[in-house]
Amino acid sequence: MNFVEKSIEIIQTYQDSGGAYIAGPYFSPYQYGWFRDGVYTAYAMDLYGYHQSAENFYDWGTKIIEKYSKKINRVIQDPELVLGNNHESILHCRFTLEGDEIIGGWSTHQLDGLGLWLWGIIQHCRARGLHSVPERWRPAISLVVNYIKAVWIYPCADCWEENDDQVHTYTLAALAGGLESYQEFTHSDHLNSEIEHIKQFIARQCLSPRGFYQKSVRQSIVDANLLGLVFPFKIITVDHPSFLQTLTVIEEELRVPGGGLKRFPGDTFYGGGEWILLTAWLGSIYCALGEIGKAVEIKNWIENQFDSNGSLPEQVVINVQDQTSLQSWISKWGPPAVPLLWSHANYLILCDNLNEKGKP
Repeated sequence: MNFVEKSIEIIQTYQDSGGAYIAGPYFSPYQYGWFRDGVYTAYAMDLYGYHQSAENFYDWGTKIIEKYSKKINRVIQDPELVLGNNHESILHCRFTLEGDEIIGGWSTHQLDGLGLWLWGIIQHCRARGLHSVPERWRPAISLVVNYIKAVWIYPCADCWEENDDQVHTYTLAALAGGLESYQEFTHSDHLNSEIEHIKQFIARQCLSPRGFYQKSVRQSIVDANLLGLVFPFKIITVDHPSFLQTLTVIEEELRVPGGGLKRFPGDTFYGGGEWILLTAWLGSIYCALGEIGKAVEIKNWIENQFDSNGSLPEQVVINVQDQTSLQSWISKWGPPAVPLLWSHANYLILCDNLNEKGKP
């Protein structure tokens, strides 16, 4: 089986005609579209030349932002509306395939997806060889930029849709990365102040006493999503001492020897197993460090997780942190989601970083 071709096929199969990528087509809680999952998927498709797929996704996201523009503008005018996580005032994080907000179920106010959307739309423009952002996307981009400027300092749920009373390091990286990518592409400097404020906040408030970047301002533990500081957001360099210390702690506390990467210490979602997409991120970090052998080892481990249908799961639940919670989640929702589209997407990104993408 050609795992690259199969991953592309799965992404194509489960992209809705309206542009949304269905996060987990056979897992009922994931039969929706997210900006976060979708951007990584669109980015992977752009890497492999499937630009129309990515463009359709960004059109879908643009329509959502424009549809809820009044809500977004209200928050821009009064940012403290987000503090109560009020369903009537905030922009939600998951949407129907038609672009309607989903209310309830889990935390709704998240910012990392919007930062990613801004970052991703610029990567798409670069992939298409464009010299400016298409006119039809500009009003939505302007709204998102102003929204980020207004609310980046306020608590929101993290990228795992938990801890909505905190300010999270990965989320800040996504916001700064989105703003910086947009500013560089448009050859302007009007966002310098906001970008610098976010970066300085990360440097001052998100370092643990042990010298590694911590999960959030209030949580001095490590989280595998902190790899995002370097990949994809490039907020710091891969050889920055604090990042290297973060990487060491991630490897020590979250990596199964010879296997995958867990989200964070104490994770109980499906027992807290090894996540495919996070393991692929680690492989991409190894590529950036020039440690190709380690990256290839990770690629091989991921390929061993493909099932007979050529699908990758969300996580592998053999080496879990909490066996009791694993059984509880299985009783509630069944086995972990498979396929999960951004698992496939991040496998594709890793293969591209290894220059082994085997483009069809």
